[in-house]
Parts: sequence; C-alpha cells; structure tokens
Amino acid sequence: MFVCRNNVVQMIVFSGIIWGCFLFSFALPAQALTGKVVGNPAGDILTVLPAGPEKIAVSLYGIMTPGKDQPYFKEAMRFTADMVTSKIVDVEVVKKNQSGRLIGIVRVGGRCLNEELIKAGWAWVARHHGDKTPPRSDWLEMEKMARESKIGLWHDKNPMPPWRLKKLQNSYSTIKKQKLDQKDQ
Repeated sequence: MFVCRNNVVQMIVFSGIIWGCFLFSFALPAQALTGKVVGNPAGDILTVLPAGPEKIAVSLYGIMTPGKDQPYFKEAMRFTADMVTSKIVDVEVVKKNQSGRLIGIVRVGGRCLNEELIKAGWAWVARHHGDKTPPRSDWLEMEKMARESKIGLWHDKNPMPPWRLKKLQNSYSTIKKQKLDQKDQ
C-alpha cells in the first residue's frame, strides 16, 4: 500500500511540474525590438537602429530571398527597401543564429514584411530552420499563389533557392579541390 501511494504522489508531483513549465512558457513574452531601418544589405536582412547607438542586423525568419549572385537579388532588395527603409519597424525576435544575429518577423505599418515578400514573389519559404521547425503552412500557400501567378522570381520556370545553390557550390568546390589534389600527386 505504501509503495502504491508513493508512486501516486510522485506522479502528481511530476504532473504538476510539467503543467507548471507549460503554463510558465506562455507567461514569457516574446523578445521584441523596435527601431528605424537604416539599411538592407539583402532582401531578407535589415539593419535596424533601436533606441540605443548600436545598429542591429536582423534576418527575416522563415524566408529566403535570392542571394547576391542570383537573378532577382536587386529586385527583392529594392522591394524590401521600398517597404521599410527609414521607417520604424517592430521585430518579433524568434531566435538568434549561431553568430548571434537576430532572426525575426518584421512588421511595419500593420503589414508583415516576411509575408509581403512571399506574396510579391520575391522570397521562398525556408523549408527548414536548423531547429527542424516546419515551414508555416499559410506562408507555403502564399508562395504557391505567387508561383502560380508567375510573379517576382516565379517569372522563371524553376528559380533556384539559395540553399540549393549553396549546396551545389559546395559540391563543386569539393570536386574542384579533389581534382587539384589528384593533379598534385
């Protein structure tokens, strides 16, 4: 009887701890940042000047625009600049990357920049986020609509997403290095 009661007590305590952690996680506010956009080195990266003197780089969460060496890089960058440069934005910080850069959802004038880039056809929805977070289904639907409408980068039949280009470039570099190593032998 004592063993059974002890197990019940342990189960109740454990359940309380789990529920406490669950409820506490909802009580924590998401990290937020408000500031003026003073630059955008790429379509999906902003330089934000909050109240302090330091500029902060912010990558847009869940999307990728064309890279510097890709078609439509300038167009995606221009779209972003037109929407946010010199404007006050709110950044809902989702996480930080390995180098400490903030990654977030950016809002300006009641509109979500991440979503606007997808709807205009200047961004792909990232299919993975390093932490295995699945892509947002509503964003995937927006991307599908842009693709079907052939707007933005979807003018091309099969535009190459930056993550695939990077993988190909890495493979090419590896093959090139192997050939050079073989030549030296």
